[in-house]
Amino acid sequence: MSMQTILDLLSAEFSLSPDFTKAISIHLKEHHLQKGQPLRLPSPSGNVMFVQAGLLKACYFSRNGREYITRFWQQGEIIIFKPSPYEPMLPAEYLITLEHTTLFTLSDKHAGFLLERFPQTYPLLNHFQRKEAATSDLISHLRQLPLEQAYQTFVKHFPAHRIPVKDIACFLGVAAKRLSEIRGQKRT
Repeated sequence: MSMQTILDLLSAEFSLSPDFTKAISIHLKEHHLQKGQPLRLPSPSGNVMFVQAGLLKACYFSRNGREYITRFWQQGEIIIFKPSPYEPMLPAEYLITLEHTTLFTLSDKHAGFLLERFPQTYPLLNHFQRKEAATSDLISHLRQLPLEQAYQTFVKHFPAHRIPVKDIACFLGVAAKRLSEIRGQKRT
């Protein structure tokens, strides 16, 4: 996905003025990340990210070093990271790339500029926040299901073939060995 593809993605959902298109094109910054590279959150480069190519996971680590994975994003998805003033902890401390990844980021300053200057930014932002809320609901639902059903649902909604088994297991809250057994049963 290129800058033009991102603009096409946005304009497919909403009518974008030429001035808005020009402004967002100027303010989006491209970043190429290697596999396994972490991004600390909140990100100094921007907390609105367009995944051009690749795959990322959101995670945090407990005091004893245990990893907790809270979300996955793949190409074509938009990450809007906005810490809530009501939550004492961030939903993730890091985004970590699972593949070579290209992101376009929009700084908080430039996001504020777009919100201030272009009224069409609000419905666009609301649209992506609703999509994120739907994904959050799906994730909550997944974690309530029995493991076999949770894994089947996960495979339908996430690129499981591109995500390491240990990360899927961590996300679903089960041992990687148990998840491997379930995956093996599905193949036979």
